[in-house]
Amino acid sequence: MNKKSQKTQLKIEQAMFELLKEKPYAELTVAEIAQRAMVSRMAFYRNFGGKDAILTHFLQQEFAAFIQDIKEHDRNSSLRPILATSRIIRI
Repeated sequence: MNKKSQKTQLKIEQAMFELLKEKPYAELTVAEIAQRAMVSRMAFYRNFGGKDAILTHFLQQEFAAFIQDIKEHDRNSSLRPILATSRIIRI
């Protein structure tokens, strides 16, 4: 993924989380998220299939970072079942 796409995705994620402070998830629209992120709806849909995809992407990144942190800090611990789970869940 190129840097421009990464930057756009980050802007969209941040915009959605800002809007979630103002209203419930069910009331958010793609148009509102795109407007807050200052991107076009076309740019939004080039990066995400919908608002659910934003959450999925965010959670996948957080889970991957969590697993990486475990791998780096605790290679010989009893957390191996968690590491095995990371192979089952697509990250």
